[in-house]
Amino acid sequence: MTKRANIVNMSVEDAKRKIRRGESHSDFAALDKLTDADIRAQAAQDPEEGDWDGARASLEMPAPKIGIHIKLDAGVVEFFKRQDAGYQTRINAALKAYVKHAEQKRA
Repeated sequence: MTKRANIVNMSVEDAKRKIRRGESHSDFAALDKLTDADIRAQAAQDPEEGDWDGARASLEMPAPKIGIHIKLDAGVVEFFKRQDAGYQTRINAALKAYVKHAEQKRA
């Protein structure tokens, strides 16, 4: 298993909630003790670090969202609301996944 298999994507808000609930596995005390030199040395020893080429990096800003009024089944909305705050973001992500799948199917 590579280190990348353990990477989880989440919003900053979700990460802060996990930290407040004590669900973070990060050792912030150890992190606070690291100097910049320590961090650079660890990065230099990381075999995956060599795969990254900063010259090809780009900043991609998310497209602005469009406010609309949409009627959804109550059960659909309740399902997403039960999963914590950010239900509209999760509905948007589900719709984006559907669009991506449908576009790949057509290609």
